[in-house]
Amino acid sequence: MLKNKGESIKNSSLSLLALSLSAASQVIVQIVIAYLYGAGIETDAFFVAFIIPLLLFWAIQNSSKISIVPMFTEILDNEGKETLWQVAGVLLTVSTFFLIIFATIASFLSPYIISIIAPGLDTKTSLIAANIFRILSFIVVFAGIIAIWVSIQNIFSRFFVPAMNNFERTVFVIIVTVIFYKSLGIYAVAMGFLMGGVIQCLVLLPGLWKEGYRYRYHFSINDSNVRLFFGLTFLPFLSLIIRQGNTVVDRILASFLSTGSISALSYSYTIANGFILIVSGGLFAVSLPEFSRYAVRKKINEMKDALILNLKVASIITFPLTVLLILLGRPIIRLIYERGAFDSTATELTSSLLSYYAIGIFFLSVVPVMLGVFYAFKDTVTPFIHLLIVFFTNIVLAFVLMKLMGIRGLALALSLAGIFSFVRISYIIKKKIGHVFDRTLFLFWFKTLVSTIVMGIGIWFFIGWFSKEVSYISLIGNIKLVILSLCIGFAVFSISAYILKLEGRKFIVRKVYSTLTHLGEISK
Repeated sequence: MLKNKGESIKNSSLSLLALSLSAASQVIVQIVIAYLYGAGIETDAFFVAFIIPLLLFWAIQNSSKISIVPMFTEILDNEGKETLWQVAGVLLTVSTFFLIIFATIASFLSPYIISIIAPGLDTKTSLIAANIFRILSFIVVFAGIIAIWVSIQNIFSRFFVPAMNNFERTVFVIIVTVIFYKSLGIYAVAMGFLMGGVIQCLVLLPGLWKEGYRYRYHFSINDSNVRLFFGLTFLPFLSLIIRQGNTVVDRILASFLSTGSISALSYSYTIANGFILIVSGGLFAVSLPEFSRYAVRKKINEMKDALILNLKVASIITFPLTVLLILLGRPIIRLIYERGAFDSTATELTSSLLSYYAIGIFFLSVVPVMLGVFYAFKDTVTPFIHLLIVFFTNIVLAFVLMKLMGIRGLALALSLAGIFSFVRISYIIKKKIGHVFDRTLFLFWFKTLVSTIVMGIGIWFFIGWFSKEVSYISLIGNIKLVILSLCIGFAVFSISAYILKLEGRKFIVRKVYSTLTHLGEISK
């Protein structure tokens, strides 16, 4: 069990590292956008047009992985690699064919789609958004290809390179935007994302070839594996659309508020959601194949142990992170975005939204991992019903809180919906695999929370002292504040964790360190 635990943490660490780089690069994209375009008509148009293609890309990619990983794991165990390559070939051919048709239709309907998702936009902004949408609608074509190729690598315990996939794309987007922003304007960002899809696919090929993968062309809608794939993918796809549909609802509501509200919401959400995707994506990528193997072999106790380990790892990352984002939200936003067309007013609004998003980071990070238990048993109905209930809960909260708090209410609503989602799925999962939340897990959470609170108090006192400095609001002052706060926070948290004898602290650190030192070898 210790070996499995160490391997799980090693793979999770690799995925977390790669996803951290991807999230960081996505923030850099937003920094570039904020610097070049600020928070106005063009950025409002882009973020409105971007939300649906991005949502579809993400939902197609992840719902396909949810169904493919258990499918491919069973095929590999029972029938071998050759059968796996044949099944992968037919799925790749059929899914790409339908996604091209879908993207073409969506491109033609772009003006109508924009009018639905952002009815409060003026005519000029809507026109720009529709043109951007026409370009971005074709990024979904790459989602199915990436999902199949990433899933193959994951079942062969290749996690680092697939997790780095979004990093290469966003780096390419940055390059294209910087080069062509004068000639293409905001459309340069859209072109970068479209061409970045090609880069994502090309980067995955070497790892596939090393496993012996070769594309087998075969087109058959009536193939039994195709029917099984679409049957298993349909509800997870709807579930993920519903899960991220809250973002669409937020954009719709924000379109009725003042100019720049959508942009501020997008900037803050990108940072918060980046951390959520790092934690949930890293843990989910590793845990789903693991859960699937345990489900096939009916090892329920091992599955529960793996889930508990994931919950512990998530908490030790997100508890301190929540406090850091709340206390350091303003200097972080000022440091990241406040330059060029992004002014101090935008900083104040964006940082306040980030604080509200931070409240729900732990809950929004672990729910996808917990849903992986159901997907491992090929149960797609339970996650769908759960996420549908959470979706409508968030809508109600968003309407009520926006009336009371304006744009800030939308951010708080998502966090509260995340808390509700965690509580509800915890109750349901107990019926599926038995009691998970035992005394040791609660004790671990308690010690982590105490260490986090002590860390927060230390940082709060330091910020109060440092804010008296004359250079507090300067660029150098912000850099000093953020770096010193992080150093103080890390030191205080570590000392507190040592005093409280936080379980597994040395083991986790040792595995992360060994993983990082062997990255060159592992990523080959």
